[in-house]
Amino acid sequence: MQREHKAGRPKRSPLPEDRRRDATIAPSTTLPSFCSRISHALRNPLSGVLMNTQILAEELPGNSPLQVYLHDILEGTRMLEETLQLLVDFTAPRAPRPGSVCLREVSAQVLQWIELHPPRTLARARVTGTPDLRRAHADPDHVRTMLIQLVRNGIEALHSDGELLLACRNISPAPEPGFEGLGVEVEIQDNGTGIAEEHLPHVFEPFFTTRAKRIGLGLNIVSLLCEINHGRVVLESRPGEGTRVRVQLPAVPSPSNHGRRTTAPTQRDAAPRRT
Repeated sequence: MQREHKAGRPKRSPLPEDRRRDATIAPSTTLPSFCSRISHALRNPLSGVLMNTQILAEELPGNSPLQVYLHDILEGTRMLEETLQLLVDFTAPRAPRPGSVCLREVSAQVLQWIELHPPRTLARARVTGTPDLRRAHADPDHVRTMLIQLVRNGIEALHSDGELLLACRNISPAPEPGFEGLGVEVEIQDNGTGIAEEHLPHVFEPFFTTRAKRIGLGLNIVSLLCEINHGRVVLESRPGEGTRVRVQLPAVPSPSNHGRRTTAPTQRDAAPRRT
């Protein structure tokens, strides 16, 4: 089909060969840099909007009808900040800096953080953990990012009387060989709407989502961060019954072996770059 050229709009001359060649750069080398620059450029004005909106919310009476609009601005701004971070994590995730992580403590901190950020519909949420819970050998920031994404997903799936449970426990063997065969996991379970069977094969695919105002990167990033920390993520769901996600990570080696592994996985030691 021939496309009609609108009158009044001058036709563009084709770029010279050398300029076309300069403008064509491999996406794998430019996408991470592009997303990082966009994120940096937008975060400064977003921070200003967020700060000034919070000041206005504090200055206005709590029963002011304007509080509703300020709440919408705050929620939208935080959602934009989260989306920018998701894009950066997706295109160029930071290589892990492993440490000793208590999954029970991080889970409790994430619930406290969620209560202060949208969505705030935590009807019932609790964290459990075995007394002899091992510490995870993983990047603390990566663990926190994974749990924030999974807890938010669980909250959004809950009914008004729903419940979210974060259960931390020891597992054996570890999700990946080379850590004395010891592992630890946190299971995030909700009794919400569940996931349709036809959607389950696609939940970890980038940009797959069934929810409005979401870009579909959360579970993909959870899977990626778990992988580069030598762990794995397992998801089970039944429509109408809820969803259970288990994040499994290697445990910190015993004191006699602290600082060394019996084998040395190298394939995923460096964070991959997305094309």
